[in-house]
Amino acid sequence: MSTLVGFEHLVDSTTTIFLQELQRRFADKHTVCDFGRWLQFYSFDVIGELTFSKRLGFIEHGVDVEGIIASNDSFLDYANVVISLIGQLPVLDRLLLKNPIRLWASKLGFGSSETPVVSFAKSRITERLEQSKLGFNNLDPADKHPNSSDFLSRFLTVSATQPEFMHPGRVLGLTAANVFAGSDTTAITLRTIFYHLLQDETIMDKLMAELKVLQSLDESTGGMALPKWKDVYELPYLSAVVKEALRIHPAVGMTLERVVPSGGLTLDGTTLPKGTIVGCNAWTIHRDQTVFGAHPERFSPERWLNASAEQRASMERHLLSFGAGARTCIGKNISFLEIYKLVPAILQRFELQLAHPETPWRTIPVRFTSTTNSTSASRIVRPLVPPPDEGSGPLLSRRGDRELPRLPKTGIWVKTLPIFFVLVAASSLAIFNYQKSTSSTVSSIMYALRTNETAREILGDEIYFASKTPWIRGELNQLHGTIDISFWVKGTKSQALTRFVSLRKKGSYFETMEWSLTDSTGKTWHLLTTDGRDPMSLERS
Repeated sequence: MSTLVGFEHLVDSTTTIFLQELQRRFADKHTVCDFGRWLQFYSFDVIGELTFSKRLGFIEHGVDVEGIIASNDSFLDYANVVISLIGQLPVLDRLLLKNPIRLWASKLGFGSSETPVVSFAKSRITERLEQSKLGFNNLDPADKHPNSSDFLSRFLTVSATQPEFMHPGRVLGLTAANVFAGSDTTAITLRTIFYHLLQDETIMDKLMAELKVLQSLDESTGGMALPKWKDVYELPYLSAVVKEALRIHPAVGMTLERVVPSGGLTLDGTTLPKGTIVGCNAWTIHRDQTVFGAHPERFSPERWLNASAEQRASMERHLLSFGAGARTCIGKNISFLEIYKLVPAILQRFELQLAHPETPWRTIPVRFTSTTNSTSASRIVRPLVPPPDEGSGPLLSRRGDRELPRLPKTGIWVKTLPIFFVLVAASSLAIFNYQKSTSSTVSSIMYALRTNETAREILGDEIYFASKTPWIRGELNQLHGTIDISFWVKGTKSQALTRFVSLRKKGSYFETMEWSLTDSTGKTWHLLTTDGRDPMSLERS
């Protein structure tokens, strides 16, 4: 825990900006704040600060910068399909995400397999190495990197002494994984805490009474100082609220799997051979009344305070929100640092109310548990199903005892091969289009539209793709220096076709030739002639 003190100032810098933006945008404005969304913005920016000493920009802009959150959601949606369908038919994964045609085309510059998070991580690594005026092959172990307390500098320090282990690809992978894994999960827990606090005035009053001891004046953060980690971590009621939120709504909804080692495993009288995949789901364990007491479906911090020392130890041992054992999440303490500092900071400054207290939130089954409605948006676990009755299905029969299916000997390939080729072609087209729609170029264009005054006058706010499945027409070939694409976008006022043309001469940068909006009547606005904002320049920066 003592290591966390080195990260505390990075969390504080983002927290200060977050509180200032909430004050400026929503306090006393009589408007509804999508607080769940803003907690997600906060979590992304904090992990960006911890990893790179640079926020991703969600809080300052108040939007999904470069489609990073949308890209992560798309990946999680795909992962959910993997669990329910592709896990049973692995060949589909080879036709979709791991399609060799798609991977080969990406290497040639057609589309991109790079997510916005990876693009951001690449830019920050390049920027840091330029600050040090060093490359990966010239790192000096004695060099004190700028922002030496963040994760990137620590990775680069290891790279200087162990270049074969901490090679450039691993540095990129670790920093990108930090952003991906350390954002949604913390945001889900924060949403859970605020949602249940606002649903029960008694619990809120008890917590507020405990937090009074933290109050001290500091005008730079809105009237009082940010709470210190050493002052909040051992507050009994705050700790009980955090633990109860982790229990009732664990962020990870998937089964945490392990492989039975050599020698096998005997569990409750059943022997499992070596190599068997076993696992448990936190959502099931956390509702075990023999461990957590009566009414496990209720949010009750008192269950942690009123339990005996033996029962409390058992509950903490069965709390699987961050996993357990040797595979416990390595970011657990950093998540605690964010949660324990932000919750008191917000409650001391703002009085919150649910916009629709009569409507409970709705959980959505995916790998990370989320919800919709109210202040907390989160994504929930897969629904649990009871085991089959004895002898009711093939799950209880041995594979060796089953009769093999009899396939027709002739004509099967004549019928199925054309269908296979059609499916491959259709999936390849869909994949190429998906890669275009999630590319950093399209994300930069969308971000530029949201910040362009003319575009906002035409389209309104909340500019995004006009359809859930956007079709990106034209050529997007950055390797050969040609970008000529168009796609439909919409806002709160209207929709229009945006066209973007940018060319790159040999040995030079891209030069934007056209950036325009055309509405359904054929009227065209040339955005480059209004303020000169160039999405490609945003992408390079």
